Amino acid sequence: MISKTAYLKFEQCSKAFYLYKKHPYLKDKVELDKQLTFNRGHQIGFLAQQLFPDGIDVSKDSKNTLETLEKTNQLIAEKFPVIYEATFTYNSLLVMVDVLVLIDGNYYAYEVKNAVKVNEVFLKDACLQYYVLKNKIQLADFFLVTVNNTYVFNGKIDVKQLFKKRSIKQEAENNLNYFDVKVAQALLTLDNNAIPNVEVGENCFKPYVCDFYQTCWKGKVDSDSIFNLPYISKKQAIEFYKDGIQKIEDLPNEINLPKKALIIKESLTNKSVYLDELKLNEFLNTIDFNFCALDIEVLSTSIPDIINTKPFEQIPFLFCVYDNVTENYFYTNHKSDERNELLNALIAYTKNYKSVLVFDATMEISVINKLIELFPNMEFELTELKQKIVDVYDVFLNLTYYDYKFGNNFNLKAISSILLNKNFYNSINSGLQAMSLYENCRKMENIIEAELIKQDLINYCFADTKATIEIVNYLKTLKF
Repeated sequence: MISKTAYLKFEQCSKAFYLYKKHPYLKDKVELDKQLTFNRGHQIGFLAQQLFPDGIDVSKDSKNTLETLEKTNQLIAEKFPVIYEATFTYNSLLVMVDVLVLIDGNYYAYEVKNAVKVNEVFLKDACLQYYVLKNKIQLADFFLVTVNNTYVFNGKIDVKQLFKKRSIKQEAENNLNYFDVKVAQALLTLDNNAIPNVEVGENCFKPYVCDFYQTCWKGKVDSDSIFNLPYISKKQAIEFYKDGIQKIEDLPNEINLPKKALIIKESLTNKSVYLDELKLNEFLNTIDFNFCALDIEVLSTSIPDIINTKPFEQIPFLFCVYDNVTENYFYTNHKSDERNELLNALIAYTKNYKSVLVFDATMEISVINKLIELFPNMEFELTELKQKIVDVYDVFLNLTYYDYKFGNNFNLKAISSILLNKNFYNSINSGLQAMSLYENCRKMENIIEAELIKQDLINYCFADTKATIEIVNYLKTLKF
């Protein structure tokens, strides 16, 4: 039996499909971002059931797939109006549809996605389910349900406003013969009883990074690998690899590469540091001697629970300001919308500085712009703050300074560790991890544990500011 998940892997790569079915133990460790996506997908799917209440979940308390199939068949025979996780098999395919609704003798299926747009993978996913269901029941239509990111939470979730739906019936009808062919190919792949010989390529990354990336790429992505050369596309790197160029140092000088890629190539090949002294001086001259460093942490969820917020909106919950001596911060658990209070604190803690240092200011600028939108009466103060921001990340992104030890890693943690030979971080080492911990912390009943996580989050935020300032201090020593 081929599950929907397995089939979609076949669409991406026959080797990944085979390994998933026959050697699942080779799967890569699930990264935090994937786990978060998985968990939130379950949450949004469960909430979407409220669009059609009083249904029966056939997966609940079921011991195995056979039991869910039997429960589904029984409920269909009884003409039960709403079924959650309805399970069907056809042509060796196994699918579970989020919601199945019976109206006037016809079935309407709904597949829920934790996203705001319908992408190619979602469409393929839904069309596959349609293919199975059409051959099993009287199917009138099939809908992809996504999140409406214009919905504003007012204290109680309105599921009819939170979700939007789109029929995929026409696309699915056009692809019925396609699945006949592709499923036959997938079954043949399994019957051959041998791992397909598939070379690494773009399929390793598109539409998603493959679950067996580490297995297939073992030995191909050493630090000197062509795949670790920044500022060239994966497609370009793969073309070099297929031409026999496996290491960065093997790239012929006459190959036309972007200027930044050439700089890094020379640095990595010679194990040297590249410095554009003129550009560095220009950058440092933009920093007033009266400066601080700023870092902002945000929460972003598909199901808003803070009044006046939207799905996937970036909501600041913590910021830290540090000036080599003084530490100031603002933290909120957002039991209510406290962005006004956060805004006032942000202005108060930064107003006396002439320069505000940030490492990769994309998030901070986005937050400030949103605050301007929400509080137009503070536009002058916020615009002034925005104009003070100096993005330290630009020094490395623009290759004003590049150390071969960076490789293709330009994040703050890596750069600060290499330049300063110092670790600023303890239990938390990424913004994504911070967001995940904060999300859990807000729901904790154990006050002591919540307070410990809060302190860890504050320490992490300050670590970013302290690393940023020390990087700037280091860069000042290079100034001539």
